[in-house]
Amino acid sequence: MPIIEWTQDFSIGNDELDDQHKQWLDIYNKAHDRMMDPDEINFAKTGIEALKEMKAYGEFHFSKEEAVMSEAGFPKFELHRKMHRAFSNEIDGMMKDLEAGTHVLNSEVIKRIENWLRHHILKEDMKFRLFIDEQGQ
Repeated sequence: MPIIEWTQDFSIGNDELDDQHKQWLDIYNKAHDRMMDPDEINFAKTGIEALKEMKAYGEFHFSKEEAVMSEAGFPKFELHRKMHRAFSNEIDGMMKDLEAGTHVLNSEVIKRIENWLRHHILKEDMKFRLFIDEQGQ
């Protein structure tokens, strides 16, 4: 069973971005399964690989989402973009910690990502949906 299951509550009303969010949640759920596998013997390597995949897809998604927001004239666009950059930087920091052996709890890493994804889509991305709804676009 997925840790984060897509429901209509996650929909921001843009099919392309909704599909990307679905894909990102799928990547997250698979990363969670790999990182939390009790039979895994190299937790750091598994964690780094999962984080790289999450970051790569995140950056792809961020570029698409930011283009849609910019084109729509979303007034909180710059703040939103800064949130994306901060998340990418946070993942970089987690990867460095795993590589250095200073962070060994994959459960803590994966929970931080889960919390960010839930908050970002359900709260921050919803601000864009409200803006679009108000604009009648």
